[in-house]
Amino acid sequence: MDEAIRHGGIFWSLVGMVTFPLIFAVPLALVTAELATSFPENGGQVAWARHAFGHRMGFMQGVASLIANIADIATLGVLAIDYMSALSALEDDLTATRTRIGLGIAVVFLSAAINLRGAAVLEKYSIGFALISILPIIGIVAAGASEVNPAIWLRKRPAGNIQKGRLLSTLFWNNSGYDLAGSCAGEVKDPARVFPLALSLAVAVSTACYVFPIAVAVCTKAGQADADWTDNYLSTAIAVDLGGNTFKVLSCCCSAVSAIGMCCSAMLSASREVQYMATESMAPAIYGVLHPEHGTPQWAIITICLITGVAVLMPFDPLMELSCFWACICYIIEFLAFVQLRQSVPIRQDMAYMIPGGRVVAIVIVVVPLLLCNMVLLLTSKETWAVGVFTLMCVIVYYESVVVHKLSKIHVDPACDSL
Repeated sequence: MDEAIRHGGIFWSLVGMVTFPLIFAVPLALVTAELATSFPENGGQVAWARHAFGHRMGFMQGVASLIANIADIATLGVLAIDYMSALSALEDDLTATRTRIGLGIAVVFLSAAINLRGAAVLEKYSIGFALISILPIIGIVAAGASEVNPAIWLRKRPAGNIQKGRLLSTLFWNNSGYDLAGSCAGEVKDPARVFPLALSLAVAVSTACYVFPIAVAVCTKAGQADADWTDNYLSTAIAVDLGGNTFKVLSCCCSAVSAIGMCCSAMLSASREVQYMATESMAPAIYGVLHPEHGTPQWAIITICLITGVAVLMPFDPLMELSCFWACICYIIEFLAFVQLRQSVPIRQDMAYMIPGGRVVAIVIVVVPLLLCNMVLLLTSKETWAVGVFTLMCVIVYYESVVVHKLSKIHVDPACDSL
């Protein structure tokens, strides 16, 4: 979230951090809880799109989600590298191109290795990742609490100096991803109880971990220079300002571990969606083959790892914008699928979590998130749009020439097979 301060200044960034969870993250979590418990299978948003609109839209959703997840994993990998590069004792060596490449590949391959062992192993690691990631946040809030001055929070940057597109993308990226939990719903015990509780806690804790440390940090001497904020500013300049180099090293190490943990989670979700596509004849069958011992989609994980190993060499901002672009497309389809399934599948499993109300309530819930997705798309750079349109054309050609042929062999009508 550090980048938001640089793009929008102190006041508008803090406003966004407080309001964005309410208008986007909460509706996304509610939609995910309902769909994941109504369709407790691996596949997540790909499965939901197929159930609502058929194989064609499910395939489009799957490809868009895969690209978004790869860009997301790479972005988190770059964050981990930047945190390690900021360590004063290693800074000169780690900023070298060859070393950064090695670190990027190591982060991605470590995430893949953990994923190959299975969701249960990742769950154990995730607890440690979460605890470690909270340590520097507690330290910043505790050390900087005495410097808090609410008047600083009201400092507004001139409208002409606000990078609206970058600010919106940063807020969007940091408040998205809750739906990824639905991609492994088939591996969750008692999903009707687990998903609503887990997603509620995730939104609350995640929001608190953004708002409190940054609200404190902007009141420090280093934090008030909003134009200097970068993607690791909280763990470097702010940490030094509040606790010296020792706290900076601790903060960077913990933040790097946190980024690697999020890489693992994103790779888990991406691999389960690819596995689902393979089982539905929308992707090569090899991606549906499970590891004989760990039961993980090994070839899906390995393929994602190899592609991400290249993507992690890109800069942070373009990767985040690419992730947001494709994520917006995914969310638009997902929210529309949520509304459609309220009508086409009104009766769900007995233990499914259902948001009270009918289709009208469902529409009200997704209106603002849909508007936000469209705003992010409109503010996306021309270069990302050009790459996106070209990729989409290639995806359509592949589907019509390859996937449709495969589906016809198993007597499936791609346009009329939704539930």
